[in-house]
Amino acid sequence: MNTGPLRTLLLLAGISFATCSPLLAQGQWTAAASMPYPRHTQSATLLLDGRVLVAGGADDFWGESVQLTCAIYNPYTDRWQRVPDMPTARSGHTAALMLDGRVMFIGGYNGNGMATTACDVYNPWANSWSTIAPMHIPRETHAAVVLNRYQLMVIGGRMGNRDLQIWAPTATCEIYDTRTNKWTMAARMNLPRTAFGVAKLPDGRVLVTGGTSDTSAASNWAQPANPTCEIYDPVTNSWSYAAPYPSKRNSVVLESLCDNRIISIGGEVDRQSLSDCMFYDAAHDRWEPAAAMAAPRLLAQFVHMPSGDIVATGGWQHLWDTRTNDVECYHTGSNDWHTLPPMIYERGAHTATLMYTGEILVTGGMSTGGTPTSTCERFRPRGCVPGSFGISAVCDVAEDDGGHVRVYWASHADDVAGANDRIISYSILLEDQVAGAKITGVQGRWTVADTVPADGSGLYSHVVPTVATGSAAAPVSSRFLVMANSGNGSHYTTAAATGEAYDNVGPDAAGGVAVDRNSNGNRITWAPSTSGDVREYAVYRGDRPDVPIAPAALLGTTPSTTYTDFEGEPSAFYRIVAIDSLGNSGPGSAPAEAVASAATADAAVEFLTVGANYPQPCSVWTTIPLTLGHEALVSVEVQDQLGVVAASLDQQWMPAGENRIHLSTTRLPSGTYHCIVRAGEASRSIMLRVVR
Repeated sequence: MNTGPLRTLLLLAGISFATCSPLLAQGQWTAAASMPYPRHTQSATLLLDGRVLVAGGADDFWGESVQLTCAIYNPYTDRWQRVPDMPTARSGHTAALMLDGRVMFIGGYNGNGMATTACDVYNPWANSWSTIAPMHIPRETHAAVVLNRYQLMVIGGRMGNRDLQIWAPTATCEIYDTRTNKWTMAARMNLPRTAFGVAKLPDGRVLVTGGTSDTSAASNWAQPANPTCEIYDPVTNSWSYAAPYPSKRNSVVLESLCDNRIISIGGEVDRQSLSDCMFYDAAHDRWEPAAAMAAPRLLAQFVHMPSGDIVATGGWQHLWDTRTNDVECYHTGSNDWHTLPPMIYERGAHTATLMYTGEILVTGGMSTGGTPTSTCERFRPRGCVPGSFGISAVCDVAEDDGGHVRVYWASHADDVAGANDRIISYSILLEDQVAGAKITGVQGRWTVADTVPADGSGLYSHVVPTVATGSAAAPVSSRFLVMANSGNGSHYTTAAATGEAYDNVGPDAAGGVAVDRNSNGNRITWAPSTSGDVREYAVYRGDRPDVPIAPAALLGTTPSTTYTDFEGEPSAFYRIVAIDSLGNSGPGSAPAEAVASAATADAAVEFLTVGANYPQPCSVWTTIPLTLGHEALVSVEVQDQLGVVAASLDQQWMPAGENRIHLSTTRLPSGTYHCIVRAGEASRSIMLRVVR
């Protein structure tokens, strides 16, 4: 079983939507059921089963009354369902849909004058919450970008408390890895930023544009904008300046177009909303003019339609003035904006979500008078028929050795009261070329994995077994289809969909654990796991032999088979857990107790002496003096307080006698670090303080 945290990542790609080909301009807005509570600056996440989860936000004008409450909207029944409150109240946060269907909530403002580092996860099929590792830096109104299947990056935002530094932005960035449930500090931006635009470029790099960078108290109200742009390269973990935006602005929105260009939309400067737009051409690092919106917008919401068009809804035309119900659409082919039917209500700081039905759901926000609202509405393009019968997603179920998947599907049109051929049940069919049977009109051989009753909800999900398991190196896909069964004996099938079945059993235990106590602390070594797929080892410490394999006992992780506990006591016990490339943890090793070794300590003292670094604290460079008893290979490793390697110097030969090491600290965020100097088998640790 996997005793580690999340193992599948973030942000589902390739969700299929109902096709809506007619003119958007001929669609219409209709009132939807209101949310249980009014709110603005909330998040809205499209779940894999087609429902929409609305979470957090604030229910007062100034955004101080932050909400714990959450609710889920069912587009087929037009009803809201209250779900358990979040563990952490928040607004101005980010939300990410994970590949297994859970939703991750990151940071935000907690309503007590502070930004938060807290991260929570909602499980929609268990209707429950859990907490995961917090960020290193508290932040709100930040950006979150998926880098790859397992990693999500948060960028900038506001940090600290809402006193004189209310708008203070940060340049810090960090990356969350679902395989380890850890946040790692990434390279800092060249400038601190909040209220900036962000988009992922076609080559995987990340573009940020504009925003507020000034940290002075005098700028709290004015929020001076800047025109600078930067690009993050995840391969080199570095930021570089891109071509500057033609004019400074905050709150600009960036959207990726189908021709690989990025369009920037509106924004604000000096508290005035803007309507102009620009294209960014990453291949030539340049900005080019694009058609402007008909109306300026601030805190509007933009929806990317399946056709590639972008729908702009509502927003402010000035920060303290009129909100609008105007709606317009950008057509990528003709590079122009067209007016769409207006919303029923004026609103800004709302959400707008494209649902599987092809409709746009708008929730909450603030009205012209500044009052938070619970009203909701839906936009249906003409000819768009919601409720297309089909599988929306098939996701692996964690921690069961790849034996099951969860299948999501939308109901058949006759799954309603009063239908002539009323659907009474659904059968989930699994392709099985050996034991399966033929189905009329469907290729392949299929077996019934399970059957569930129809309940008229319009949206379904169910866990079913797979045919075979796989591994990280050789994943196995199992094809599924859903058959709707009517009371009259008719059967209707969806198109076949492909699912995943990953082997998520952890590696074998590490062996031969030994602990040597010397002047540096406790040095733990062990024999590697016999399993071929091992990414790293987790080290756990306790004061008794029965060391718990639990987060409270975790010291850190390492890809090697050695770890130094600088704060370990002579009576400490340790256990080692191997972790594979999917983040699955194996069983814990037998415990090992620290044993003092005076001879080892004396030899290390005689051979290697490390002095205090200077300057201390440092910001750009620091020098570490050391003395060697004889010529040796010397290396340096800088670890943060979680044991994560933040900087290092490769091995280099140094002569006997006095030597100096010059270490660059330009990429290290402010904080206290363990600086470990190794020479042969000896090592020394000093504390390194970095101040920005």
